[in-house]
Amino acid sequence: MDLLDNAINRRLMSGSFPSEKLYPVPIEDSCEIDFANEAADGWSLFKEHPEVFCFVFLSCRDRIKELDKMQMPELYTKEVNCYINTKYDPDSLNVTGVIQDAYNLCPVVTSLDKILWMGAHSYHFEGEFVNAERVYDPRKMMFAWIYMLQVAQEKEQKTGKTIDVEAVTFDCDLVGMILNDWEKNTVKELIPLTKKQTQEFSVLSNRKARLSEKVLEEKKQSRFIAEKTDDEWQLFIKIINDLSEKESDVIAGILDDVSISEKRRIISEYRSVLRNVEKGRYNLDGLELNLLDIFGSVNERLTKASRYANAMVRNGEPFRVHPAAFVLAMQPDTYNYLLMTFHEFRLFPGKETARQFVSLALSCLKKNLGFEEKQLISIDEMIEEFASVVFDFVNKNREAINNLSFNKVQNDSITVDGSSKVTQETDIFTDEMNRILNDFQNNEEYDKEIEAIMEGHGRILSEDELLCQIKKQEDMNALTENKVLAQQLIFSLNIIYLFCDALRIMLNNKHAHVKIKKREKAEQYRGRLLDLDEELVFRAYSGINEDEINMREYREQTGVISTYLSEREYQEELFRSTVCFEILQEAITGLVLHIEDQSTDSIIEAKAKIKEHINRFPDVVNKEIYTEWLDSISTRICNALINTCRNKEEEYNDIKSNILKKIGEKSDELPLSTIDSLTTAEMLYGKYATDEFAEKGFDYSCISALYYQAFEDAYNALIWRGYSDLLNSLCVGERTFVDLLTEKSKKSCKQKTIVEPDFVGYLSKYPATRKNYTHYDKKKKEVTVSKYCMYGPLSRIMENITNPDKPEVSKDKLNHFCHYFAKITGFPDESAMREDKAFIEKCRDFMQVVETSADNRNNASHGGSFISMDQCSADKKTVLNDLETVRSSSIGLIQQLLYLLYKE
Repeated sequence: MDLLDNAINRRLMSGSFPSEKLYPVPIEDSCEIDFANEAADGWSLFKEHPEVFCFVFLSCRDRIKELDKMQMPELYTKEVNCYINTKYDPDSLNVTGVIQDAYNLCPVVTSLDKILWMGAHSYHFEGEFVNAERVYDPRKMMFAWIYMLQVAQEKEQKTGKTIDVEAVTFDCDLVGMILNDWEKNTVKELIPLTKKQTQEFSVLSNRKARLSEKVLEEKKQSRFIAEKTDDEWQLFIKIINDLSEKESDVIAGILDDVSISEKRRIISEYRSVLRNVEKGRYNLDGLELNLLDIFGSVNERLTKASRYANAMVRNGEPFRVHPAAFVLAMQPDTYNYLLMTFHEFRLFPGKETARQFVSLALSCLKKNLGFEEKQLISIDEMIEEFASVVFDFVNKNREAINNLSFNKVQNDSITVDGSSKVTQETDIFTDEMNRILNDFQNNEEYDKEIEAIMEGHGRILSEDELLCQIKKQEDMNALTENKVLAQQLIFSLNIIYLFCDALRIMLNNKHAHVKIKKREKAEQYRGRLLDLDEELVFRAYSGINEDEINMREYREQTGVISTYLSEREYQEELFRSTVCFEILQEAITGLVLHIEDQSTDSIIEAKAKIKEHINRFPDVVNKEIYTEWLDSISTRICNALINTCRNKEEEYNDIKSNILKKIGEKSDELPLSTIDSLTTAEMLYGKYATDEFAEKGFDYSCISALYYQAFEDAYNALIWRGYSDLLNSLCVGERTFVDLLTEKSKKSCKQKTIVEPDFVGYLSKYPATRKNYTHYDKKKKEVTVSKYCMYGPLSRIMENITNPDKPEVSKDKLNHFCHYFAKITGFPDESAMREDKAFIEKCRDFMQVVETSADNRNNASHGGSFISMDQCSADKKTVLNDLETVRSSSIGLIQQLLYLLYKE
């Protein structure tokens, strides 16, 4: 639950609301770490490679000598001390309080202690900062070294002896030396503790005991505060979610095809929300809240019980919420709010809207780059100050900017208000240790190094070499810091884009009633800013990775593509994505060219090759077309498998008969395609779901896809197809529903927002939502409701039945669909359906399974990851569970669907 190692916190720290809904976490107490149990994985490695433990031990011994020579005791005040001194994870304590005492208490006395501490610290250091695949878990390895330290210190204090680390050689049974009975003199390398060491152990024990008392007292007090503030904390999480949703709705409204007055109204309503926040008031689902009381309790929890300031996303792990969320809730003027003020100015370019935007843009820029705010009055002054801030920052960091490479920027390098947390790089020792653990048996160079240590050829670095090493590390840290500072400018590029666009409107739009006295100077600033933006953008984005902040994609999402540079950038991205998609499409098309004529094994092999291709190619811009096309390929493969299995007529019919018996008399309601898919899936499952195939690495995605295709065919035939037919033939007066969806012009045809009262409530008002279940006929230039609805859209539509009061549902409620669903499930109307609480609960259970299985369905149909036999078995149970008696619980999706539609 590290504060910085979390995507939500990184968004909060950069001044953005979470992209996912947050949920509060129940109050739970943390437990002491059982190091003996947690060390088990590390011990398995030591047993397999005892030479690794010995080599790392000897390397740590040399490292300790170097550190002691530097006389820097603060080197032993690290976060790993918290585990050793308290037996608690640092995340189970508050961010302030006794945790600093736990860090600063040096838990080592003898040279043996220091070496074992260094081993633990190295793995903790690696687990926190190194992002790479490992054949071991650094956290478990850290616990193994801590456990070894505990064992050693217990024996040291009990026997008054310690191991003479200078006597340890590579061929020693080092693990045995530490674990054997010291009192019986079975370890010849033992030496007595000095008087000073005995005294230090006594002091250390007393300080640890006092620290433990403080920890218990803090935990008790923290829980008390957490329980006292829990109601306010849950309201706080809801407010964050609500603000995020409101902000998203405004951005969607700005980009939607509605009137200028409607867009201004949307922005104005959101601004009134922010004004109320400034006054300490908030309306949450009709309930008026006093923010001062809530924020006071939240602040107490964050400062005095931060261990309980947790949240989580759906199906995610709990994490500690960064205090930046508190600042954001009190001052929710994010980049998206800047975007709103820009659009408000663009829609109504007057003096006040211009001043409002320029002032906010300057404030956001200074906040991001770490400049102090100062009061400015005229727009001319603010324009000049904006340019000055940008160019001052660039000139100051020119060298770092020139060396900037986004591919080298770590994921957890975050900048907030000019400060930064820099990702540290592993030192020479840790790098050496990692190489040994990964390549030990296959590299002659390391064999030679080990031989040198065994023969006593190892050497300690000289003082000059140590100073040189320290200087090198300082230079490396300085360079990393400069890169983070340079990255701040990249974060500011969106602000510069908007600012330059606003300047263009002020200077060139005859309808803009904005008086700029120094027009020529403003033109020069705009030109220089655009040149700078072009210079930085194409360098920064030339090799950007998908898990890093993609500013181009962000601009596309927000619709800010109005300058020449933005348009050119967008076209280049579109071209690259199109080329990628064409190559992928060509490769997959070749694999399925004559798929219907191939054998079962060949079809399954083709599906495996398709998944390999998908893994090689990145996603493309138009993800809807990409997904739709791959779904069609998956359907084609499934149908080919059905046809090949049908050829084994006797076996096919036997399995089909068993399926019909399993489902019961209601199986007559299912479409033939569902029965065929289920029969084929069961037939293939019976053949390939064996240990023999599983051990060979057989990919079961074809079989899983067949199960999910059976269910999709079922709900589309029994629920959606009737609804789509209804809408495609629906008329109100002389207007048809299809005509309402379609906005035609001489050159094109597009969908439009539904605002007509007679047609509201059948489908979503918003075109962006409807595109998932509507179809555009290019020849007829006509939009119709598709006869096929995928998992995701079905889940959102069915929420009208299961969660009608959910904010995102109530604002776009499909009351006509609810009436339709009531009719096909045997109720006279929606009201009667809702009165049947048991039925609604069954609907909710049904949709929960649909929602949680969507990712598995997508992976089976067009994903790139491997599907094991166990996962396939789970997919099979999701769709059609093997029960002798069909009950209303623990049954598959197809059985649940029939239970809902034909409950009598």
